[in-house]
Amino acid sequence: SGAAAINLADMYLKGEYFDKDYEQAQKWYYVADEDGKPRASYMLGLSYMNGLYNNSSIRKAMRYFEKASNGGIAMASRQLGIAYASGVGKEKDLEKAQLYFKKAAVQGNALIMRDLALTYKELGNTTEYINWLKKAAADGDADSNYYLGKYYSKTDVNLSKKYFNLAVKQKHHLARVQVDETY
Repeated sequence: SGAAAINLADMYLKGEYFDKDYEQAQKWYYVADEDGKPRASYMLGLSYMNGLYNNSSIRKAMRYFEKASNGGIAMASRQLGIAYASGVGKEKDLEKAQLYFKKAAVQGNALIMRDLALTYKELGNTTEYINWLKKAAADGDADSNYYLGKYYSKTDVNLSKKYFNLAVKQKHHLARVQVDETY
């Protein structure tokens, strides 16, 4: 079954119960992918993106990420969003990046919520930028608290201080400097 193939691939990838063997891991991820397992598609996308099996191919990575994204894998949607936002692996298209980030962000990942917020900022939609930063910050993303502190530093000192202090508590490296310099 595809689920068993994923388990076997993971064991080869991590070196659990077997010696690490990337070729065997890839072989079993292919089996799981053919059985329609989105996580296997995501793992194959990562392998092609990072050249894990000595074969790097952005085009193949994007194809597997699309398949995994269609299967509901949030991090695959994030990879596609990054590709569209940066123009690496896909033609730069912020609207498409935003669609993939939003598809993943609604699954509750704070990192992806922040990615989505940053695309709204780049597209000039300040209201959605702040809304998504607040959602990411509420889910514990220190960078989002830092960005909110920077944003409010121009308009509301109390809110700015609040968000910077939250970022400091989360050990954000730049927030401590900002608090020391500003307050």
